[in-house]
Amino acid sequence: MSVDNDTGLTHLAAMAPGRDGTSPPDIGLYAHHSHSKWRTGLPHHHAVATDLSDRMHQGDLCPVRDAITPDTNIHMDAFPPAALAQVCIELLNGVRP
Repeated sequence: MSVDNDTGLTHLAAMAPGRDGTSPPDIGLYAHHSHSKWRTGLPHHHAVATDLSDRMHQGDLCPVRDAITPDTNIHMDAFPPAALAQVCIELLNGVRP
């Protein structure tokens, strides 16, 4: 399993097979951009997104193109460790969050 912020590393991790040849769960963290636009679409790649990311998704928006300034400065600390741990536990137990 990998947990990555929204970068090329997320996409590489999602493409890499595990030791047994299957693809392990990959979780992409999306803070600023639309999670639906930038996730891989693979069944084992899951998105955890902020409210801003979800707004970008629902409106097909881009903070750069559409000059959207978030109300607060959103970084990876927007994802509480306990919430991420819960997503990981669910995925490892075969439950899709």
